[in-house]
Amino acid sequence: MPVAAYPAAMVEAMRATLAATPGRRISARGRARAAVLVGVVAGRSPRLLLIERSDTVVHHRGEIAFPGGRMEATDRDLWRCCLREAEEEVGLAAAAVELLGRLDDLVTSSGFVVSPFVGVIDKLPKLVAARREVKRCFTPAAAPLLSRAAWTLHPVWDGSGLRPIYALASGRPPIWGATAAILVDLARRLDPPPAAGAGVAEVVAPGGGSVYRPRAEQVPEPVARVAPTTAGAGVAEVVAPGGGSVYRPRAEQVPEPVARVAPATAGAGRDLPWRRTRDPYRVWLSEIMLQQTRVETVLPYYDRFLARLPSLAALATADEDEVLGLWEGLGYYRRARHLHAAARAMVAHGVPADSAGWARLPGVGRSTAGAIAAICFGERAPVLDGNVQRVLARLLALRLAPATPMGGRILWSCATHLTPATETATYTQAIMELGATCCTPRRPDCATCPWAPACGGRALDWVAELPARTRRAPLPHHREVAVVVRRGDRLLLRRRPDGTLLAGLWAFPHTRVVGGEGEGAAARRLAAQLLGRPSPPLAPLTRLEHAYTHFRITLHAFFLDPGGEPAAAAGEWVALAALDTRPMAVTDRAVARAAAAAFG
Repeated sequence: MPVAAYPAAMVEAMRATLAATPGRRISARGRARAAVLVGVVAGRSPRLLLIERSDTVVHHRGEIAFPGGRMEATDRDLWRCCLREAEEEVGLAAAAVELLGRLDDLVTSSGFVVSPFVGVIDKLPKLVAARREVKRCFTPAAAPLLSRAAWTLHPVWDGSGLRPIYALASGRPPIWGATAAILVDLARRLDPPPAAGAGVAEVVAPGGGSVYRPRAEQVPEPVARVAPTTAGAGVAEVVAPGGGSVYRPRAEQVPEPVARVAPATAGAGRDLPWRRTRDPYRVWLSEIMLQQTRVETVLPYYDRFLARLPSLAALATADEDEVLGLWEGLGYYRRARHLHAAARAMVAHGVPADSAGWARLPGVGRSTAGAIAAICFGERAPVLDGNVQRVLARLLALRLAPATPMGGRILWSCATHLTPATETATYTQAIMELGATCCTPRRPDCATCPWAPACGGRALDWVAELPARTRRAPLPHHREVAVVVRRGDRLLLRRRPDGTLLAGLWAFPHTRVVGGEGEGAAARRLAAQLLGRPSPPLAPLTRLEHAYTHFRITLHAFFLDPGGEPAAAAGEWVALAALDTRPMAVTDRAVARAAAAAFG
C-alpha cells in the first residue's frame, strides 16, 4: 500500500525519504537558477500549496505552479530565495515553514535550473495573491497528487524528438510541465515502483535514473507509429518489462513523416489549380496570393490573373496599373507591387533554383521561399505559414505565441527537423493541407489527424487554446473625409504616393479629421486647399466604415463642383465611365460607385 494512502503519516514519510535520498543537483553552467517551495500543509489530510499564474505571465499564463522564483544576487542560498519568493507571491512568512528536504533539480523548457524544496507548514496563514503574476493560491489534497497512478506519461514532440510529458490521468487541476515533474518525483519516493513484470514500462534517460509510466496500451503510443532507429546520443530508451527496447528518435531521424501525413490528407485534399503544377511562376503566384488570404477568396483572382498574365515575362512587361487592377479586392496591395518588381528582377537575372535565392526577392519571406523551393525543386526547405504554425504549436503543446522570438525559433526548429529529405513536395503540400482542413482554428478533427497520438495539445487538452496569442491592443479609430471634385463628366483622382498606405492605388483627395474638428469642417479645409480659395458649400455623398490591419476608419465623402478646375489640384481628371480602369482601394471604389450612381 503506498504511503499516500496514509495521509497522517505522509509528512514523516517525506522527511525520511528525503533524508535517505537527497535530490540530485544540476550545475547551472551560466543558466539562471530558480527555487520553488513544495509546501505541504500538515494535518489529518495534508494539502499542497499551489498557485495559478495570471494572464500577465506571457510564457506561463494559466499554469499551475509552486510558489518560487529566480535567485537574485542578494540571496544567500537557494532555500532563502525559496522562502523570500513564497512570501512575496502569497504572503507566506518564512517562520511558518520547516524544511524537510530537497528534490531533484530539473531544467525547464525556458532554460532555468529549478531546485525544488519540500517544506512543511504546520499552520497555514491567510494567503493572498500578492503579485500581479499570481491569479490565485489554493491548497488541494496532497494524497491524490502523490500517487504514481495519478499520472500519465504522454510522449509528445518537443521540436527535437519525442519527449515524455506528465499530465494528470484524470480530473483537475490541470498540472503539467515542471510542476508535474516535481510532483512525480515526490510521488516516486513515497510510492515505490512495483515488482518486475507488473505491467509498467521504464523510461531510462541517457544520464541514468528512471521514471515509470503505465503499460503501453493505456497511453498514446506515437513511438509505435515511428519506425525504430539505432541508438545514439541524446536518445532516450523505453525498456519494456519483458525485455527489448524501442528507441525514441531524435527529430532529424524521424523516418518518413510523409508516410503518415500524405496518405491522411490525399483522399480529403482539395483539388487546387496550383497543386497540379510544378511551374515556379504559378506556385509563386499562388503562395503570394495566399498570404493572409483564404483559398476561397484567392481562386477566382488566381485564374483571372493567369488568364491576363500567363507567364513571368508577361507579368514583368505589364503596366503597374494593370497588375494592381487584377489584384483589386485581394487587399495587402504591397504584395502586388512586390510581385511586379520580383518578376522584373527574375526576367533580368533568372529564376532562383533554391530557397535562398527566392528569399532575396521582394515580398518573399522565409516560409514562402521554402514552400516554392520544396514544391518546385524538391529542396529540403521548411515551411511555416499560418496553417503549419497551428499544427506544430499544437503538436508541441507550445505555450509561447508563434509571434514571439522564442516561439518562432522553436517552431522553425521543429519545421526544419520534420521536413524530410525525400518527397519534400508531397510533405510540404500535405502539412499545409493538414492545417487547412484537419487542424483547423475551430473544431479541429483530431480523430482523423495522423499525428494525434503524438500531439501534446491533445494529450493535455489544450487544442482549443493553441496556438497561443499575443495580446493585441484595440484597433485605433480614425475619421477621414474625401472630396469628390467634379468637372463635367470627369472626377479628380490622385495616385497614392510611395511609402504610404495603399501606395500606387488611385484615390479621391482625402484627409484625416484632426482634434475636435467636425467632418464638414475637415472637408471644407481640404476643398480650400484644392481650390486655393474658400470652399463653396459641399454636399454629403456617402459614409463608410472599414477596418485595416492596424486601425479602423470612418470615411465621410462629400461632393464638390467648383465650376472650374481647382487651381491647386494635382492629379488626373478621369471620366466616370473610365473609373473602373483605375485600381482603387475598397473605400475609394465604394465612393466611386456612389459618385457614378449620383451623377450617372
